[in-house]
Amino acid sequence: MSELEDRVALITGGASGIGLATAERFATHGAAVVIADLASSPGEARAAELRGRGLRASFIPVDVTNEDEVRAAFAQATAEFGGVHLVVASAGVRGAEHPMTQTSIEDWRRVLSINLDGLFLTLKHGVAALVESGGGAVVVVSSIAAQGGEAGWSPYAASKAAATSLMRTAALESIKQGVRINAVSPGYVDTPMKEVFTQASAVREGFLKSLQPIGRLATAEEVAEVIHFLCSGRSAFLVGVNVPVDGGLTARATNRA
Repeated sequence: MSELEDRVALITGGASGIGLATAERFATHGAAVVIADLASSPGEARAAELRGRGLRASFIPVDVTNEDEVRAAFAQATAEFGGVHLVVASAGVRGAEHPMTQTSIEDWRRVLSINLDGLFLTLKHGVAALVESGGGAVVVVSSIAAQGGEAGWSPYAASKAAATSLMRTAALESIKQGVRINAVSPGYVDTPMKEVFTQASAVREGFLKSLQPIGRLATAEEVAEVIHFLCSGRSAFLVGVNVPVDGGLTARATNRA
């Protein structure tokens, strides 16, 4: 039996990037995966590709800032597959790069709404669904931006720092109900979100690679592998942990401090 053979996983932001890599990894290890994303066309296509390979997958359109849609997504996943046992909260946006003094309140609220309100709603209804299914695991996709400031990205850095704290609070509240909650904090990853940083600049991309002592960007699959570990029985004693997947970036920052 594959490690996730009897598990059902709902993955927000599952149509691209880390969320998609996680959906593919979980499906190939036996789980039924529900890709929950606002991007309907790519989401439907990714789920169809997985089914075409003989894997169990479906797509549910969901705006994570809308509580009715989040609640309905978990209800639909439960009805389709008989329960939900794993949740990966991967939906998120960077927003535009501006100094804080030039960041509009509209941009601030948009990033916080998706990255923090969306996470709150995913945890609120996800934990309830997992408890109903007998327990399970949740992984929040945070960021190294949660560990310190990041010039030009104040809404994003603030949202990820708050998300990490929310993850820990939820972990403490949920563990007695049989739900383990942890997080990963990727560094710079070769995903579509990378383009927000690089703006098609090879020089800037080279700079991002140089920030990580390992000397390259992570792949989405490398982050998904850590998420898999946190959702498996191999991490049974980890609760409220935030795992940096950053090629040594936070180690370098800590050492310099």
